[in-house]
Amino acid sequence: MIQRIQTIWLLLAGITSLASIRLPFYSGQLITDNSYKTLTGSSTILILLTTVAVATLSFVCIFLYHNRQLQIRISAGAILLECVTIFLYFKEMKLFSTGTFALSSVIEVLILLFLVLSIRSIRHDEKIVKDSNRLR
Repeated sequence: MIQRIQTIWLLLAGITSLASIRLPFYSGQLITDNSYKTLTGSSTILILLTTVAVATLSFVCIFLYHNRQLQIRISAGAILLECVTIFLYFKEMKLFSTGTFALSSVIEVLILLFLVLSIRSIRHDEKIVKDSNRLR
């Protein structure tokens, strides 16, 4: 399980997803009361739920190494949820009058990259298993 590269990619996706709960994505002045606020993964309940769901799916997917097709489907679902999370971040940014992206906002893109790389590695494993079965 741990010697497979997709385990590392899924572990990195889960860890970075949990880290994005505390790290800022965007910060600036709010339109409503002109106060300074940072937008993190725990700013709204919807962003928090999707972020935790992505992390949970990534961690659960690690232990499904016997069923590679299910692993691919769950990873694809995690990619879809991560896209929803990014959409929610941009939707919340409309509440700011001025502001800047934080350097840690790159984490959201890294999560997508890690999940795509995990699917690629799972498919590679599936190909190896099919090729070895064909040789028998």
